[in-house]
Amino acid sequence: MRRAESDSVTQALPGWEKILRSPILRLFLILLASYGLFFFSYKYYVPIRADFYRYYPMYERPLDFTAASAPFVYRQVSAVVTHLL
Repeated sequence: MRRAESDSVTQALPGWEKILRSPILRLFLILLASYGLFFFSYKYYVPIRADFYRYYPMYERPLDFTAASAPFVYRQVSAVVTHLL
């Protein structure tokens, strides 16, 4: 009984089986589904908390230990990677 149900689903949507098995198309679907949230947060985000203003100079000048005060200056790995990109 279950075999017949699954066969009818595959016959009804033959293209979806390819899409769900392909990793690139699956990634595209995930990006397409999450784009609205990304756009909204990028456009309307206002950094209210003070952490942004303490980290930003450190990301502009990585490995400059005077750019931020402790404990913010200890996160140099992400600052270096961001600067390299």
